[in-house]
Amino acid sequence: MEAAHRVVIVGGGFAGLYAALTLKHVPVQVTVVDRRNFHLFQPLLCQVATGGLSPGDIAAPIRAVLSRCRNAHVMLGEVVGFDPARREVRLSDGTIAYDTLIVAVGARHHYFGHPEWHGWRGCSSICCIWSSSRTACSCSSSGRGTT
Repeated sequence: MEAAHRVVIVGGGFAGLYAALTLKHVPVQVTVVDRRNFHLFQPLLCQVATGGLSPGDIAAPIRAVLSRCRNAHVMLGEVVGFDPARREVRLSDGTIAYDTLIVAVGARHHYFGHPEWHGWRGCSSICCIWSSSRTACSCSSSGRGTT
């Protein structure tokens, strides 16, 4: 019996999860690698920052999202490099082999050609659930988040 085709997906965001869900009925072995164990719905981070939603409302465990994909499993790990010649993804604590690699690592902030705007006048980027929660706490404790 021949080993299953190994698909490694780096990233548990929209693109990575969509790729894994698309492969749900394909006879392949899917491994999703992410440094966090949850998928974050980033478009709603501003609602967390203003206190309209709690962090739990916009985050879901990756394993739960992929629970109906019997050919997929999730690996918690930090990718530090790739070795295309050996068909391996290098993790901070080992390697994982692949036959097909999908890199879906997400997005970065864009300051419209003005990198000096990053951190400008105490403004912080709302890039993750922790910065959104911190912003919500600082706004509510200063009275800025109340009507």
